[in-house]
Amino acid sequence: MSKFSPLLAKHLQQVYFGGNWCGVNVKGLIDKITWEELLQSNSASNSVLSLVYHMHYYVQALHCVLLKRGLNSKDALSFKVDHICDFSSWLQYKSKLFEEANAVAELLLNLQDEQLLAVFEHEQYGNYFDNIFGIIEHLHYHLGQLKLMLSKKA
Repeated sequence: MSKFSPLLAKHLQQVYFGGNWCGVNVKGLIDKITWEELLQSNSASNSVLSLVYHMHYYVQALHCVLLKRGLNSKDALSFKVDHICDFSSWLQYKSKLFEEANAVAELLLNLQDEQLLAVFEHEQYGNYFDNIFGIIEHLHYHLGQLKLMLSKKA
């Protein structure tokens, strides 16, 4: 087992479920949110819903790669959230989001150091470690945005 893969798995779980250094997590912010709050936008015109979708889009892409299904994501689609059109579909998506975050963390636990240093699908994307760590950093960045957006309502 790698020395680093359990740390990456833990870091991913903490950004979703808590216990991280910033004291804020995805689940804690979105668990009790109303449909109106989901549609709330920031100054850049992103709604809370589109931002949550965008954050998880790259975790979904990583999940596919870890399952050996290939990299089929496109940055241009990372805010395309039109399939979540009511509160019921939001609840289904939210459940899937948390399940998938746990599934990715579980897959990360099994990565060996050689895999972490291997090419991530195409050489232009660098290695697994850089992509995994980058996705977690990306989550933290947008987590801050989410916190600020949801704090403005209080």
